[in-house]
Amino acid sequence: MKTNLTVLSCLLGAMCLFTACSSGGGGGKGTSNSKGILSGVEECSNVYFDQWIDEGKGDGYMPDGAYDMYKEKFSEFLTPKIGTKVPFTATESSGIVPEPTGSVADVITGVGKYNTAPSVYLSVKVANAGETVAYIGRNGQGIPVFAGWAKPKDGELRIGLKFDVFGLREHEYARHKALGSFTTIELMNPKELDEHIIYYTGPWGNYFRGVAKMGLKCSVNDIPESLPGLYNKKEDTSRYLDGPEDGYNLYELVLSQDDKRVAVVNYEENKNIYFIQILSPEMFILDRYFNSSPGDETFLTIHVASDPILVMHASRAKAIVDYNQETYLESPAVSFGVVHFLGIEVKDWKSYDNKPFKDADIVPGSHFTEITIQKRN
Repeated sequence: MKTNLTVLSCLLGAMCLFTACSSGGGGGKGTSNSKGILSGVEECSNVYFDQWIDEGKGDGYMPDGAYDMYKEKFSEFLTPKIGTKVPFTATESSGIVPEPTGSVADVITGVGKYNTAPSVYLSVKVANAGETVAYIGRNGQGIPVFAGWAKPKDGELRIGLKFDVFGLREHEYARHKALGSFTTIELMNPKELDEHIIYYTGPWGNYFRGVAKMGLKCSVNDIPESLPGLYNKKEDTSRYLDGPEDGYNLYELVLSQDDKRVAVVNYEENKNIYFIQILSPEMFILDRYFNSSPGDETFLTIHVASDPILVMHASRAKAIVDYNQETYLESPAVSFGVVHFLGIEVKDWKSYDNKPFKDADIVPGSHFTEITIQKRN
């Protein structure tokens, strides 16, 4: 008998994801069907892309002044929202005490300054905040749409959202729509936010590959019984499976939030983790989505509930053909190093001999159902 190091967990992703999303990804921290505070901001990007001059045969150019035209439309749409109330909460364990409501404090257009992205700044009074405050912006279903860090000054916390345009029309539209869909902002300490982040190829100098207390080659014994906001139930199981030659024991740890699976961890007999399956949008990759005016530490969250085009065009994303190491059956996936987004449907997909796909190949309405992190041969 031998321990199999490559067996994938059962594919329960689709059912788990949609159940999780309907309840705020296990967090239940949003108001169902609430309209985004900056809802409609995505329409401003059309002003920029409508300026494109098509010269035929795939050639064309963006005329001078197109970026400023977009910024002026952005200002026209969002400046009246200055003063709009923004609900703030804080995790109990953080000890941070925000005012119940902050506001849209400022809109920066950057007209005439090509390297200044148009931005919206949110502000709230906070107490007991510490040197740095982390945050997650959530939409009406409680699903994370952006996250980051900010430093309070004189008891005030300011959070900046950038609305640059530098990619494809469809991607920028989806990105702006996601950013504008937030209805609440949850504050926490940086360590709490760190538990939500999927690290993949060493962002910010951190070569840990995993999420929360789960990491490849880490011990399953180090995973706590619960993590607030992520899971509140841990179930350890093992079973014997017959193989084509020898049988093997499959060791599995299931993490759930209110009986909804959020992650499944497979580990070896020596307790080392070799496979992580993520089913909840509460665990996400942070995408530095802006091009100009770097500095603000607000990132777009990329997770199982994200619009596929946002994942496809995130920085360091790569469309690939993934395969089951046991059966060699192929699946379309988006890769971030060892992190693979799976579950979308692609037109004309076969069991094997497929090629990397494009945006247009994704079946409309198709979504990811799971994220996997695993050792690769």
